[in-house]
Amino acid sequence: MDREFKIRVDDSKPHLKQLMNENPKLAQEVIGTFVIMMEHAVANGWHELPRQFHPQLNFVGLIGDILHGVLDIHAIDPEFANDLGAGVHPFSLFSQPMPDMSKTTNLHYYDWQRHFDWKQGDLPPIQSILRKLMYYARYIEVDKLADALWHDEKYTYLVERDPAGLLGIQPALRYQKERIGERQVGKLMDKYGLFDCGKLEEGHNDQCPACTVGQLREIDTHVWACVRCGAGFTN
Repeated sequence: MDREFKIRVDDSKPHLKQLMNENPKLAQEVIGTFVIMMEHAVANGWHELPRQFHPQLNFVGLIGDILHGVLDIHAIDPEFANDLGAGVHPFSLFSQPMPDMSKTTNLHYYDWQRHFDWKQGDLPPIQSILRKLMYYARYIEVDKLADALWHDEKYTYLVERDPAGLLGIQPALRYQKERIGERQVGKLMDKYGLFDCGKLEEGHNDQCPACTVGQLREIDTHVWACVRCGAGFTN
């Protein structure tokens, strides 16, 4: 049986109420988006995820923190958010390219798009970029790297970092470099979080060609993974 639910736009939702008065079409788009995401959430089992991460985490906490963490530019930099807008956000790479002002301000704007196979001017593949950023965060101590870069100590960081964090993935990275090329090193299969090591050779066995120790598992149609070193292969 079909059921309807109503959303009351009153003083308990002052900002939504204001938007409804000023721009009803945009307000309906916002409301409609969240209605669509309700269906996605249930269809994909997202409502079951929070307590798999932590027993005290609930759905509203998980979704709320994700949205605020990704979209709340004022919380990231309250001082400059009003002036720079999305420019203060780490994901400002989604916005239009900023002019090169390095000659007058010594600020440099780097072409981050090349790291994510995104050509400038195209719509950004947001889902893919977010996945890759999170997967890379598994292997890079972001806060320590940022501190090293700030103090111009990049090479000190590389020498002093604990090698244990890289030992598990080194075979996959080495395999990428030797078999595919240096520009391939670190490239991920963003859907799976595996290092893209190309195609498996015909007649392969279940032993990982990268680390030669782990066992390959077929995790999707024609996609094989080594859980030991994080190498991913297509077949």
